[in-house]
Amino acid sequence: MSSIATIGPVGSDCYQAACQYDQDAELLLFRKLSDTIGAFSRGEVDYALIPVYNTREGEVKEFFRLVLKMEEGYWIDNVVLPIHLSLGCLANKKSSRTSISTIVGRGSVFKQCEEYIEDTFPDATLMAVQDIEQAMIKIRQERRFDHAVIDSEELVKKQGFDLISREVVPHNRTRFAVIGKKRAPLTGYDATAVITIGSMFSMSSNRWVNCCLNLILMSSSKKIYCSQLLGTMQILRMEVKVMRSDQRHWPKRHSWSLG
Repeated sequence: MSSIATIGPVGSDCYQAACQYDQDAELLLFRKLSDTIGAFSRGEVDYALIPVYNTREGEVKEFFRLVLKMEEGYWIDNVVLPIHLSLGCLANKKSSRTSISTIVGRGSVFKQCEEYIEDTFPDATLMAVQDIEQAMIKIRQERRFDHAVIDSEELVKKQGFDLISREVVPHNRTRFAVIGKKRAPLTGYDATAVITIGSMFSMSSNRWVNCCLNLILMSSSKKIYCSQLLGTMQILRMEVKVMRSDQRHWPKRHSWSLG
């Protein structure tokens, strides 16, 4: 049986993505992204499953910062998961949206729900926490009926909170990278991408011209293999504009499918 390190608690988005990837795997749950990657680097688990991109939040910059420090590893697979975020509070006859003064959640969740919170709770105090499960336990123990929590519906129900609003952020998806110790085996449905961008080196100024390519991972001597070659990655495709060396006009717009 394989083992996967990911971010907890039970019921979190990462937990659900790990179960979707391998429902029989042993899951080791951590509070922080750095601890998750650290467990994989130390050989405590076979895989690490980590969020890398969200349609609302954008790319998870901390992942790409930490992965550059890894000595070895392979981005072997992806899991794309719809993120169903719900608002919940303690069961109370007076529970309503108007009684909520503080909203508790993870920092990444607040970024995804920014529009909803501004429209629905413009005066609420936002309390960002790393351990959402412990925060919910504390709210329940101290009977803070004016506190609400935003997280996955599964986690909200698991902690005994009443649902006030479901699916507060529509069309919300997260891509999770599966990091392994060996390259993924050939399947017969594999693809190789070749990117040509024309002149990247300006002969007149004797320097590299400005462009959107991230050359750090391309030139790294470490055995880190990622499909992230561009500064900004989209879930279904990557787009880049490259300025010609004379910097007088833009060339045509290109896009590459991630498959």
